[in-house]
Amino acid sequence: MAQNFSKPTSSSCCQSCPFFEDYQDEGGRGWCHAFNQSARRHHPKTHDCELISMEPPKTVKVQLHSKAVEEDCGYAVPVDSVVIDLKVNEITRNAIETALQSLFDLSEWVVADFWQPELESVF
Repeated sequence: MAQNFSKPTSSSCCQSCPFFEDYQDEGGRGWCHAFNQSARRHHPKTHDCELISMEPPKTVKVQLHSKAVEEDCGYAVPVDSVVIDLKVNEITRNAIETALQSLFDLSEWVVADFWQPELESVF
């Protein structure tokens, strides 16, 4: 019995998914925010993809403090602090920490705060 395997169309591939962030490189690489893993434009959507809510990822601001501290007037103060933008499916500490772990080593940093930036108004 012959099976007919068709090439996936662009509408059934990662490149059309709102969770896919295209790196715009020659290899077709990108990042799947739904599953927090690397993906490629041509990957076919799976059944798991269909089960994910098709709401696009949300951008949150995350403030990180270094675990290294110095004393200032008797108080422990982080040596360094940084605020980054991060895309997550849900705005929870667990989702943010999971997304951060895939980006860099958190052994020297701690999530101090996170929030969803307000929409910019145009006047």
